[in-house]
Amino acid sequence: MNRKDAAMSKPNESRAPRTGRWASSALLLCLVATPGCTVGPDFRRPDAAAPAQWAGPEPSAQGVTPADAALATWWTAFADSKLTSIVEKAMESNLDL
Repeated sequence: MNRKDAAMSKPNESRAPRTGRWASSALLLCLVATPGCTVGPDFRRPDAAAPAQWAGPEPSAQGVTPADAALATWWTAFADSKLTSIVEKAMESNLDL
């Protein structure tokens, strides 16, 4: 074996492995970027008052208006028994409301 082959067969100990370099770079990037996600100790939530014209209609004194009742059964306008059965099953199974 000549000198050139011997030099090529020896690993270069001064170079870090590629995975170590990528891991170090990723760690450095995380450490540099993390402070950008923090909120200072003097943070105050901004006032988010909506204008009066955005508030929507006042609730009626009777509770449910005819328009609300019609909206609650919108799917009946299609006169589809399959759709009605699906919606009824969904309402029976919905335990959240």
